[in-house]
Amino acid sequence: MNYRYFLLVVLSLTFLPLASRALPDGVVDTSRSDTVARKPSLWVYSLKTNIGFSQTQFTRWASGGYNTATLATYVDATLDLLQGAVMVKNRLQVDHGILVSEEKPVPQISKDRLYLESRAQYISPIRHVMYLGTFDLKTQITNNYTYTTPTVEDPTAADWKATRVLKSAPFAPGYINMGLGATWSTWKWLTVSYTPLTFGLVTTSNVSLRKNYGMPLRSQYESIESPEDYMYHSQRFEFGSQLKIDIKVNLRRNMEWISQLSLFTDYLAFEKSRLNLDTKFYWKLSRFFTLTVSNFNIYDGSVLVVDEDHPGGRKVWQLKEFIEFGFTYSMASKKH
Repeated sequence: MNYRYFLLVVLSLTFLPLASRALPDGVVDTSRSDTVARKPSLWVYSLKTNIGFSQTQFTRWASGGYNTATLATYVDATLDLLQGAVMVKNRLQVDHGILVSEEKPVPQISKDRLYLESRAQYISPIRHVMYLGTFDLKTQITNNYTYTTPTVEDPTAADWKATRVLKSAPFAPGYINMGLGATWSTWKWLTVSYTPLTFGLVTTSNVSLRKNYGMPLRSQYESIESPEDYMYHSQRFEFGSQLKIDIKVNLRRNMEWISQLSLFTDYLAFEKSRLNLDTKFYWKLSRFFTLTVSNFNIYDGSVLVVDEDHPGGRKVWQLKEFIEFGFTYSMASKKH
């Protein structure tokens, strides 16, 4: 699978309408006697971006330390269509960060996440409930490695690169889900969605990662005790249900808390169900500067996490946290 072309097509089809400028809402030409009000735009959009930089420098520091530099950024964009009884909601989130340390003179990935979610909703006869069709895609945009210390003295960047081991890559893993169900929202800050018919596709494009990300063995190799990496399939199909709980709360005028809990239950293999809990807290300190606290939690029953004490991998709760201060730019349509 050429993930770059696939990703480009998906993003283009989803966010292409942003390229066309919407008509201003309720604009009236008072210079004419036959005044006609323009129809309000059906598209509602928002965009939030942030870029942050940190640097640590030690000079004759008694307790020691390594000089480091970090560059991190994120994009959070939404594009919604509102028309009668139909509502289409799209959201794109991209988080990416690079760390350079004097200890390891090679760029390292501090965070990497791409999440695209689309949902089509239609009003049902039940109050506060809408029929729902969903699509979501979760992966990353660059390769991520772990490093072991080179055996040579004063190792160069090339020596460090020679010891690296691939941990993840674009669409390795990649999670694609499509579901049918309903969504319930009584309060503006809370939305609960349940899709009892959810079809999933898990991809692992890199051969060496297929075992750790739970790819099934090809049928002709199922009797082999120690299968090689190439003996695993590159894709795994899933069928189950998905529950999502979205919370968006304005704590104060300049503080916002956004959280999403997602639980996928696989009808065909309950032990491979997974849970994701993503939380972000924004504190807008001034017009262009924001403090952001991010927290990502994952439990995936099909993923084996490899470390020094468990070279064969094990199923564990995964946790990732970030605290960032940086330049922020936001924009939104008038009706958002």
